[in-house]
Amino acid sequence: MDIVAVFQTWHIGDGNYPPLEKEQLVNLSFELEEIGIAASEGRPTEEFVHTGGGLHRFRARVLRQYTGAVEDSDTSLIVLESCGFRFYVSLNGPAPDDLRGCSVVQGTGYLALDSYDWVQFLERYEDPPDLFYQLRVRRIWKPRDYASSFCPESAEEIDTMVGRAFRSEPYYIVEFTNEGVPRDPTPRTFLAPSVRKDETFE
Repeated sequence: MDIVAVFQTWHIGDGNYPPLEKEQLVNLSFELEEIGIAASEGRPTEEFVHTGGGLHRFRARVLRQYTGAVEDSDTSLIVLESCGFRFYVSLNGPAPDDLRGCSVVQGTGYLALDSYDWVQFLERYEDPPDLFYQLRVRRIWKPRDYASSFCPESAEEIDTMVGRAFRSEPYYIVEFTNEGVPRDPTPRTFLAPSVRKDETFE
């Protein structure tokens, strides 16, 4: 399994994730920052296609829909599975009528590391699917021009995020793989504490 995702560097400043390095072993969950999502019509053939940078096109099965578990808000999370890969989409407010109760959705968006809507509130979700993947960092790209569309040919491949100027480098593109990952479990690569089911917000 190979996964290409966006690593937004504000996560480092917020203490969510450590800076990543090539060959580092990680245990992560992923979200898709949707550009467009709709109920899928016709034959429900799954697809999860990387189209450049962190951008993906998908048609996926709906595993779960949750509302209200993120900071006691009305944010909706839709947990999806496509071609054996599980991730979630976060929506502001309740899910649109056409998505409620549907079994297959399609759309496009940027795959990114979990912004903590999943891992931080995991114990609040009823019967949560396993969205965690033990992976190895294969490549890290830094775009040379953040104002242009990303492509590897116009990006600098780097070995580590450690010591980088994050204020001027808002994101990196990271390629992960499960090749060469040991069978021994890798601790989850999250730094901030999770929230228990019985905890309340002030």
